[in-house]
Amino acid sequence: MRRVIDWVRVHQALRTLDQLAIGDSAVVHRVDCAPRVGCRLMEMGLLPGTRIELVRRAPFGDPLEIRLRGYLLSLRRSEASGVALRPEAHAQEGEDGAGGDAAGASDGGSSAAGPARFPPHPRREEPSGARVPRVLVAGNPNAGKTTIFNALTGARARVGNYPGVTVARASRRIALPDGSPAELVDLPGAYSLSTHSPDEQVAVDEILGRRGDPPDAVVVVVDAGAIERGLYLALQVVETGVPAVVALNMVDEAAAAGMAIDAERLSTWLGAPVVPTVAPAGTGLDALRAAIGDTIGLAPRSDAARDGLPATVEGAVADVERALANTRLARTPAARRSWAVWSLLSHESDEDDVEGLDRPVRDAVDAVRQRAGEAGVDLYEALIAGRYRWIEAVVADVREGAETAQRTWTDRIDGILTHRVYGMAAFAAVMALLFEALFTWSEPFIGAIESAAGWLQGGVAAALPEGALADLMVDGVIAGVGNVVVFVPQIAMLSFFIAVLEDAGYLARVAFVIDRLMGRIGLHGKAFVPMLSGFACAIPGIMATRTIEGRRDRLITMLTLPMISCSARLPVFALVTAVEFAGDARVFGLFSAGAV
Repeated sequence: MRRVIDWVRVHQALRTLDQLAIGDSAVVHRVDCAPRVGCRLMEMGLLPGTRIELVRRAPFGDPLEIRLRGYLLSLRRSEASGVALRPEAHAQEGEDGAGGDAAGASDGGSSAAGPARFPPHPRREEPSGARVPRVLVAGNPNAGKTTIFNALTGARARVGNYPGVTVARASRRIALPDGSPAELVDLPGAYSLSTHSPDEQVAVDEILGRRGDPPDAVVVVVDAGAIERGLYLALQVVETGVPAVVALNMVDEAAAAGMAIDAERLSTWLGAPVVPTVAPAGTGLDALRAAIGDTIGLAPRSDAARDGLPATVEGAVADVERALANTRLARTPAARRSWAVWSLLSHESDEDDVEGLDRPVRDAVDAVRQRAGEAGVDLYEALIAGRYRWIEAVVADVREGAETAQRTWTDRIDGILTHRVYGMAAFAAVMALLFEALFTWSEPFIGAIESAAGWLQGGVAAALPEGALADLMVDGVIAGVGNVVVFVPQIAMLSFFIAVLEDAGYLARVAFVIDRLMGRIGLHGKAFVPMLSGFACAIPGIMATRTIEGRRDRLITMLTLPMISCSARLPVFALVTAVEFAGDARVFGLFSAGAV
């Protein structure tokens, strides 16, 4: 009877995340969002049993920013309304660690005998020969992945704070300590190997070897300050059996927060070398280069890792593994199991972005999900929670020092830039400065180009006799090229400002501030960056939409971008306006008297 009373009391105290007050904390009870959204939130660590704190709300009340597992996460109110909470006083009543009920009885895996350690990789029996080894660099957005890539290769790939900056495959050759070459490939940032956007699909295809041979090694960059979130991706890579190196980046910031990570102990858990690094200062890069050289000589691990999943979930994974047995994806038992789990977390329908799964595999995934739903089992939660239980046990063993939420100077700046009044004022000031620069500061450069084109036209006209050739050179070639080059100052200035704002991390704050305003017109907050790029040229703006996760949001943004007046269109609009409309007096400097 007492258990029934306690159950009623706890469930009466439940509320959703969107109802939480700023500064209050609670414990996640259940994540009941749309499948793809719920899967992403849980892979970010928002699992039943996780303690969270509401840090701030955007000026328009949407989205919200919460603190969990040592980092900040933003989500919309519509998503937050699907996250049920319970007070911290009831945290141990019904839930214990990641996954809550999903952490139930298992089939004798890691939960029964403690979390399992991955064994070291064996040495390769045969050298790679003349083939240049291929090494991938993967990691969460803003974990310092591209900075490490640039430091190792000397390349100047774009480095920024807005997720998805690396939107294309970038590769460079490096020399290893023994003098042998290796090809280093910088992958787009990804929080997991589950596919939620085209950028993440690129990372999945490269790591799991969907389009060709698997890589010789993978360098996984992990933010030491958000180690649990970073280890989720690292664990997925290790499970594939591909030799891996973990670059534990930003250890200086973790130390400033009072945390220390035992890299040697973490290495014994992962069966892979762990190298502490501080990418901007170059700390640990020589050791990382040496670890890459050693790891290339290791053979892939063929045995499949067991996560200690409940028996029903393990059976579901086994069913999908059997469907994959005769496909090109099942190179080894480890690869087959990784593909099976990936299919369960990523496949949704025949119309989604997932490519490369054969029809029998899709049918097996659909049948497994249907049986799980009838049995009341949440496969998303069970699979993700199984990994996070392993990660929590490992982090408890390798991390020293309390995980405290210290208010840093960046938090204070965030408080201003996302404030209801100061944040909007800062946004208006930055946008005013940007467009003032585009149309006023660029005028001297535009005038210089026009003067140079006119001077060149005069010189050619004086040198050539009148006729078709002179007209072609003066009015065709020089005038045509001049009319194109005259837009370069505005495009270059806009690109410069975007790069500065991106490196400073301001664009991510703007997306947070105006997400609800963009949502009123059917756009995602992340659409702000492609639309801003569209004022220079619509083509790179459309390419930048690949960082937006939702297919519908990407499509709407791509269809909207051509309607933005880029620098090349403004002179055309001015010319058509001058030809078609009379030069009447202006009203308020904008409307003609006839229009009013």
